[in-house]
Amino acid sequence: MSKKLPKKHWKLSLGDKVMWSGSWGSDSPKEVTITGIQINEFNGSKEGGQVEDIDWDYITERNILVNLDNGHWAWGFQIKKENNHEKV
Repeated sequence: MSKKLPKKHWKLSLGDKVMWSGSWGSDSPKEVTITGIQINEFNGSKEGGQVEDIDWDYITERNILVNLDNGHWAWGFQIKKENNHEKV
């Protein structure tokens, strides 16, 4: 009997390149690098704890804040994973 392998999850990690849309998501996407990840205490909060990575399945709306290498920060809804970028 074969065991079922665990499902692969995409992770957002420090140093990952993502597509970021500034101006609250209305600007054209630009490639940026993640320099910090914070999981917020509740959706929309700016308080929370720093982590090194998070599963993309848990990134929604304003439940995380990320710092970017361009000097900006963003909510979870403002970033998207790159099409050719997979982490296991």
